[in-house]
Amino acid sequence: MGLDMINVSNDRMQQIRYTGITEQELSLLGKHQYSFKRIVHAVVDELYERILEQPQLKHIIEQHSTLERLKETQRWYFLSLTEGKIDDAFIERRLHVGHVHSRIGLNSDWFLGTFILYLDIAIMHLKKDIPDNWIQLTHAITKLFNLDAQLVLEAYQKIEKQKVEYLVDEQQVLLA
Repeated sequence: MGLDMINVSNDRMQQIRYTGITEQELSLLGKHQYSFKRIVHAVVDELYERILEQPQLKHIIEQHSTLERLKETQRWYFLSLTEGKIDDAFIERRLHVGHVHSRIGLNSDWFLGTFILYLDIAIMHLKKDIPDNWIQLTHAITKLFNLDAQLVLEAYQKIEKQKVEYLVDEQQVLLA
């Protein structure tokens, strides 16, 4: 893997290699950027139709954001899959997503379930828009979604560990 498409620390490179993401797949996604732009609104609209069917998720959205703002963020995210680059900024953006989701109370079950839903919807639209290449694209975005899920869960775990450490410290102060 060259430095132009994947430029991260050795630990992150090991994680990316293990996930199976290749520069060829990043390049393939980049070559189909126009197709992603054609389907992004339909994918995101359908995703949020399904999300809003869940009262708990609808409540979190209403409490912490607006539907249009979230859709805009998801359109950016979907198109970011075609940027053809994984670097420290890419990693940091994904970790930030994990921090935000943890802070607003979106648990990891809902988050991971939404990833699968997102993938199903995206594949359905890619299959229609790019009938000759949708399988290769599916493999590539599945790997990127998996990496993103790993990074978000890493952020969740870090925050949960900090919460536990804070509670332990508070308890020790109270018992002293």
